[in-house]
Amino acid sequence: MQNQRSTLRLRSGREIKDQNQVRLGQNHSVKRKTIIYKGFELLIVTLSFALCALSLSKAEAAEFSLGLYPPLLKIQAQPPAIIRAAITIQNLSENSVNLDLLIKPLGALNENEHKVFFSQVQVVDKATPVKSLNLGPKQKKDLFVKMDIAKDIPQKDYYFSIQFISKADTLALEQETNYSQIQGGISLIVLTSIGKQDVKAVIEDFSSPFFATKSFVPFVITIKNKGTHFISPSGTITIKNMFGQMVGQIHIPSVNILKESARSINLSWNKHFIFGLYTATLDIASSKESPVFSRSLSFFALPVKPALIAVFLTLFILFLYTRVRKKTDM
Repeated sequence: MQNQRSTLRLRSGREIKDQNQVRLGQNHSVKRKTIIYKGFELLIVTLSFALCALSLSKAEAAEFSLGLYPPLLKIQAQPPAIIRAAITIQNLSENSVNLDLLIKPLGALNENEHKVFFSQVQVVDKATPVKSLNLGPKQKKDLFVKMDIAKDIPQKDYYFSIQFISKADTLALEQETNYSQIQGGISLIVLTSIGKQDVKAVIEDFSSPFFATKSFVPFVITIKNKGTHFISPSGTITIKNMFGQMVGQIHIPSVNILKESARSINLSWNKHFIFGLYTATLDIASSKESPVFSRSLSFFALPVKPALIAVFLTLFILFLYTRVRKKTDM
C-alpha cells in the first residue's frame, strides 16, 4: 500500500510539474506576442509622425512672405498735379509667387468721386501699368504709385489701400468675403489730401493720475481732428519739479489722425526715483504751419516701495540709537 501511495504521489508531482511547464510556455508565448504587438504600435506611431512632418514641410513650402516699403504713403497735392510715389516690394521667401494688384477705397465715397479719382490711380513699372506681378525667390521690385489729379476734382481727403495678394485670393477679396480666409498678401495704405489744408484740431484730453506711486507716470493725450484733411501732429511733454527745474521731456510719436476723428496716445515718463510735486506741460501742433496748443497738469509722486523702505530704515536706526543711548546712560 505504501508503494502504491508513493507511486501516486510521484505521478501527481510529475503532472503538476508538467502543467507548470505548459503554463510557463504559454506565458512566454503571450509575452512574445505582446512584444510583437508593441513593436507594431511603435512602428505605426513613428510612421504617423513622419507623415505629419512631411505634410507640414509641404505646407511650409507652399507659404510665402512679402515685404513692402513704405507701408504707408502720405500725399498732399494742389490740383492739377501728377504724383509719382516710389514703393518697393520684395519676396522674402525661397519660392516664386504670383500676385494680383487691387486698389480698394477706405471710407465712404459717392459714385462720381469714386469714378473721378480712382480712374486716375495706377501702379506702374516705370511707365507701364501693373495689374499683376511675378516675383522670384528673394526678388525685389521697384514700382511707382501714379496719380493724375485733375483740376476739377473735389478737394478733400481720399484714403485707399493697394493690395498685393496671391492669385488664389483675388476672387475672395473681390467677393468681399471674410479677410481671415486670405492666405497670403500685403497692403499699402495711401492717405491723399487734395486742396488747401484746413487744420482744425483740439486737445480733448490731457490727463495723468494725481498720485504717482511707482517709478513711472502714465499720460493720456486725446486729439480731435475737426478739419476735412488728415493731420500728423507732433510735440512734447515737458516735466518740471517743484523748483521749476526741467527734469524730463517726452517726445510724442508721429501718428495720423483722419478727418473728423479722434485718437488717443498713451505715453509714460520713467524715472529711477521721483518724489514731490511735478508739473507736466503738453505742447503740440497739428502741422508745421499750424499754431502750437498747450495744456498743463500737476501730479504728486510718492513711490510706495521706496517710501516703506525709507520708513523702515529710519525706525530701525532710531531703535538702535535708543538702545545704545540707554546702555550709555546706564
